[in-house]
Amino acid sequence: MLSSLAAHAAVETIVLVNGTTLVGEITGETNGTLTVVDSVLGTITLNSANIRSRQSRGTAAPPPPSAVKVTPAATPPAPDPNAPVWTRTLQLNYSYMSAPAPALGIGVNQSFGGTLGLERATPKRIFSLNASRNRSRSEPHPASVDNLTAVFQYDHIISPRYRLISRTTFLRDEPKKINHRIEELLAFGLTFTNTAKSYLMVAPGIGYSKGQKEYVGGDDQRHVGYGAQESFRYSFTPALSIEQNFFVFQSFQNGDYYVFNGYAGLRGQITPKLAMTIGFSITHDNQLPPDVKETDYQVNSGIQIKF
Repeated sequence: MLSSLAAHAAVETIVLVNGTTLVGEITGETNGTLTVVDSVLGTITLNSANIRSRQSRGTAAPPPPSAVKVTPAATPPAPDPNAPVWTRTLQLNYSYMSAPAPALGIGVNQSFGGTLGLERATPKRIFSLNASRNRSRSEPHPASVDNLTAVFQYDHIISPRYRLISRTTFLRDEPKKINHRIEELLAFGLTFTNTAKSYLMVAPGIGYSKGQKEYVGGDDQRHVGYGAQESFRYSFTPALSIEQNFFVFQSFQNGDYYVFNGYAGLRGQITPKLAMTIGFSITHDNQLPPDVKETDYQVNSGIQIKF
C-alpha cells in the first residue's frame, strides 16, 4: 500500500520562510505538518507555519516495475527423422442381393471382402503386409469366390528415385482348386514421382513360383521366371484420389504359364481416419482346369479405416 501511495504522490516545489527551496513528493499532510520526500535530503516533516509557498509540479511517475525473470518455455525436441512411421488400415466390403428367382433355384447372393494393411517406414526401409480374404456365394450353389491372399514386401531405399524390393505372395483359392501358391519377386524399383499429389513406381525383376493344385494330382509346380509390379496414386483433391496397382509373373521354362492381378479404384476421404472406396480388380491365371474361368473380374465398394 505504501508503494502504491508513493507511486501516485504529488510533486511540489516548496519555499520555506527562510528562503530554502525543496522539491519533493508530498506523502502526508495532517495536523499542520507536511511530509515531503526530497531526492537528496530524504523524508522531511515540515511545520505548515514555516512554509512560505507551495507550487504543484504534477504527479510523480510510478517507479519502474521490478525486473521479472522470465523463464522461456521449453522448446520441444525436433522430431527424429529416422523414427519409424506406422500406417494401419482396414478395408471392409460387403454386398447383399435377395433371391431373384427362388423357383429356379437362384437364391440369395452375398459377397464379403476384408483387407488388412500394415506398414512400417523409415527413410531407408519399408516393411509392409497386406492380407485379404474374399468370399462370394449364390445360394444354394457353392462359393464362386473363396480365396486368401497375403503379400509381404520389403523395400530398401537407395535414393529417392531407386529402391530394391523383395515381394512374397501367398495365395489359396478354393474354387480355382489352388491348394497354395507362393511367389517370390526380387525387383529393382524406379520411382518416377513421389509427392503429396502423385506417386508412380515401376519395379521389374526376376522371381520364383511354387504351388500345388488339386487337378494335377497335388504335385508341386515350380517355375523360375520374371515379373514386375507397378503402383500409382493421384490425388484430385485432398479428399478424393485414385489408386492403381498390378503384378505380373511369367515362367521362363513354360511360356504358357503366367499370372496377373491388378486393381484400380477411387477413395473418398470422409475424415482423416475414415474413407469410402469403390474399385475394380482383375485376376488371371492361365493354368487352371478347363471348367474354371482363367480370369476373374470383381467390383468392390466399402469403407477403409485407419487406426
